Amino acid sequence: MLHVSRLKAEAAALYESLLLMRAFAEQQQEQIRDYSENLEKYIKEEETETIITGLENKDEIVELPVRHIAGAFEHDLDLRATFTVVMPIYQNQAMLITLWSKFESGTCLVARSLGAKKKKKLRRKESGVSTVAHYLNEIDRLGFKHRDQRTYRADYEFLSSIVGRVRNAWVHDGGRCKNKSVSEIVRKDSEVIKINNNFLFRVIESMRSISEEIYLLSGR
Repeated sequence: MLHVSRLKAEAAALYESLLLMRAFAEQQQEQIRDYSENLEKYIKEEETETIITGLENKDEIVELPVRHIAGAFEHDLDLRATFTVVMPIYQNQAMLITLWSKFESGTCLVARSLGAKKKKKLRRKESGVSTVAHYLNEIDRLGFKHRDQRTYRADYEFLSSIVGRVRNAWVHDGGRCKNKSVSEIVRKDSEVIKINNNFLFRVIESMRSISEEIYLLSGR
């Protein structure tokens, strides 16, 4: 029976989880597109009692048709804008937070396994450094030499300098930008960071590229 080292197994799990998350994100975009194109079939119409002022200024209770999606009513909201523009923003930020969590936990396991293999303890995380950046730094310190240093550093800087701060803005500040380094992602007509599809898939590709590199190096 072929023996796979713990390090190789953790690296493989990280890489495979990123491939699966990419598939999830692609399917989510397909579902959002289909939902937007067929929004009318999700709108329900029902009769509801409403008080109106009738003749001689007397209030009357009448039944009028109202349209809604899961209790969000058309007379209160623009249903198309709410469910085809606003809702995808929250779906993308949820996907981003999930991606970050997966990548952080995966790099943590790889770093610990590599430390155990080298018989070296991981250093404590420095203040101001993201957990993801810390574990990637430790993986480098413990001996991983990347085949394409330029590509790796570009992905590393994007994740640590931009993506981590976008993630933190959504987790801690309701999506509001409080850092100049992420201001390019914020539209001028918006108070919150709107994570578009291109940004989300760039995040996925950077994580996938790094995790693939870690997997390939783990076998050496």
